Amino acid sequence: MQLQKLMDENGQSLWGGRVVSHPTLAQWEAKGYGLTDAEIGALEKADYSPDELIHRGWRTWVCRNENFAVSIGTSYVGEGETYLRMHNHHDEVQAELDELRAQFASWGVTNRDEAPANAVEHAIADEDHGLFNQNVIREHVTTPELKEEMRKAFTLRLHSYMGIF
Repeated sequence: MQLQKLMDENGQSLWGGRVVSHPTLAQWEAKGYGLTDAEIGALEKADYSPDELIHRGWRTWVCRNENFAVSIGTSYVGEGETYLRMHNHHDEVQAELDELRAQFASWGVTNRDEAPANAVEHAIADEDHGLFNQNVIREHVTTPELKEEMRKAFTLRLHSYMGIF
């Protein structure tokens, strides 16, 4: 499952699948919101904000230095939210995706499949990824020490995800 998750994140299209990489999904979405290729390129080349630099540095440190289950488990912050929403409120999520498609259509976006693809793919893939993360935590974060490390890492990731730091 971890290999599948890595393939999903980096683009299944690299291995003959249908899903493109996260950067491509983000570019399609940005174009749907009206950004030009030049604006997207400038944003991609821009320096990170201090908050983003801290978040990415901390995330990289966790992935390199923490127990694998704690590292994987920190992804439950975003992917777990999607998993739980899709599991408990599937119709509501589908309605939100339909509203997004309708919004892009009302703006005259010509490629209505690409513009919402980021949201659509994450609604699908993060449901699987969230369950995977949940299972890794349940099966491998079993000692009091790992549970405390998971609690700390999850809290920091949640704060970062919400823009608190």
